[in-house]
Amino acid sequence: MKGYNNGQQLYFPLTNSTADAFALTGGRKTSTSFASPNRLIHLADASGVDIEFCGTDQENETVNYKLWAVKCPSVDVPSDSPTAASIYLFGSGTYTLGTSTGVGTFFAAHLAATGAVLTFADTITFSLATWGQYVVDTYQLVAPTTYSPADNTVACLSIPLLSRVCNALVIEFELGTADAANAMISLTD
Repeated sequence: MKGYNNGQQLYFPLTNSTADAFALTGGRKTSTSFASPNRLIHLADASGVDIEFCGTDQENETVNYKLWAVKCPSVDVPSDSPTAASIYLFGSGTYTLGTSTGVGTFFAAHLAATGAVLTFADTITFSLATWGQYVVDTYQLVAPTTYSPADNTVACLSIPLLSRVCNALVIEFELGTADAANAMISLTD
């Protein structure tokens, strides 16, 4: 693979998550587990993913999140959901909104659909779950890293080489003090 970058995409293009509790559990799941409010991020030919978290509310409001690694049968169309898949808790954390807001066509369409301006996180925490640590150690993966400036510029969580252990990812949100949650996704080499 050379030079893979699919650009950025909003996790929820025309809506936001307003979930106030985590609901997913690990194990073998049917396709109904990946219906709203959850969405599969198919890794396709990418090896990793960068995530810039965002949400709606004021500066310093928080959201909790979990990242679920998904092993599913290949699908013909990347947006299709599999009929069943195995999911594993990869890791979790919290993010805090800063003051940077989304600009451009993604955000104009999102604003038109939701009436809400997305504000990006400037602080991110992340901890590997037991399974996440296991695969990082077993497959000698580069550990995920956070860029967390806490200065109102956009923070980022980078997960290199994730496709060595799964072919899709789900982000699950649990609102802390923020009104809604979302994320900007970039698939990477």
